[in-house]
Parts: sequence; structure tokens; C-alpha cells
Amino acid sequence: MNPQSRKAKGRRLQKEVVSKIQNVFNLSDNDVRSTSMGVSGVDIQLSDAALKVFPFAVECKAQESLNIWEALK
Repeated sequence: MNPQSRKAKGRRLQKEVVSKIQNVFNLSDNDVRSTSMGVSGVDIQLSDAALKVFPFAVECKAQESLNIWEALK
């Protein structure tokens, strides 16, 4: 898989996560946004209103297999 397709895969996952958070917690586009690829920090930016109902920092990792212990490091 080349770097361009890896980034596209990551963008798709971020968009899916944003959509799910918006739908489950009834939040707007202004409350939940995906950051640009390569930006340091969290992948999903949340407004103060969103943080009140979903108080988590979200980092998206689109992987075919997952080693939970490595991911937690």
C-alpha cells in the first residue's frame, strides 16, 4: 500500500468516526471535526459542548490487525 492510499484510508476512518460521534450524540459539524492529516495531536477536534457529552480524546488508527498492547504504548 503506498503512502497516498494509506492517508486516504486514514481520512475515511476519521470521517466515519466524526459521523458516528455526531449521530450518536446529536452534535453538529461545528462540534465535531476531523483534523488534517499530519497535524499533531488528536485526530478528532471536539467543541466544548461536544466534550461535555463525549469527554474523550480521539486518535484514529486504520489497521488491518491490531495488537492492543502496542497500540496502548
